Amino acid sequence: MLDSVFAFASLALLILCMGAAVRSSVLLNRFPFLKTVRKHHVLCAVLCCSCAFAHGILAGRAPAAISGKIAAMLLLLLIVLALPLRSSANRYWRRIHRTLSVIVIVLVSVHILHAVLT
Repeated sequence: MLDSVFAFASLALLILCMGAAVRSSVLLNRFPFLKTVRKHHVLCAVLCCSCAFAHGILAGRAPAAISGKIAAMLLLLLIVLALPLRSSANRYWRRIHRTLSVIVIVLVSVHILHAVLT
């Protein structure tokens, strides 16, 4: 039961992190909380990773454990790389960050499908 709470929390936080990519002023005016999410999406990512690891520990040896571990490790790698590189003047960092974020979203989707279908 508690692992499901952590799973839902990590999924909700991942969706909030995805809201940080919104650039449209129409959407930002319509949904003002997205401005706050954009400011604090690093905190959302760290909380998402923490909830994901807690979910993985509590879920035990479920059939979808391997796909979840891969997704959580890539999310951790994304966070670890983001901390020193976000303030650098590396012009490729934004592209790398977005690419890794899309891969994390795909892996989480595969993990959810794997868990539901087995």
